[in-house]
Amino acid sequence: MQTKKLKAFTLMELSIAMLIAAICIGMAFYMFQFFQRLYLSQQREKQEQFSFSLFQHLLKKDMDQAQAVFYAENELQLLDSAGTVRYVFSENYIARDHYQQQTDTFNFKTLAIDGLYRNTSRPSPTCIDEFQVTVTYDKEEHSFILDKKYAAQQLMQIANTKQY
Repeated sequence: MQTKKLKAFTLMELSIAMLIAAICIGMAFYMFQFFQRLYLSQQREKQEQFSFSLFQHLLKKDMDQAQAVFYAENELQLLDSAGTVRYVFSENYIARDHYQQQTDTFNFKTLAIDGLYRNTSRPSPTCIDEFQVTVTYDKEEHSFILDKKYAAQQLMQIANTKQY
């Protein structure tokens, strides 16, 4: 009797194919993890950069729009026609309250804060016309110096209010 020989792969050929497939899958998984970590680190850097730019922009805008600026005990208060914008400076973060609603928290290390009044007659004990803050961002120190120019009428209103 005659036996027919079937065409098929040997056990050795199947083992080699599975080994090559396992190596390719392992390399693909490693590359996926590598690119995922790279993407997440870039996203984190972009988020920090955006947060720093937003802090810079909001602080300057709030200072420009304010009718009166007060600073006491790590808290900056900017009064405008619509209400009060507060910045609370902690060692590890800066919180911004916009009209009594906490709207922003910036995760920067605050190194130095100072509020100054450069003229001789201060209308209020906490009123300032220059604000300086130094924060750490991207492992570097960044300093901001913001000025507030008051009109005589604004200074008289601050002196009469004696609110702060």
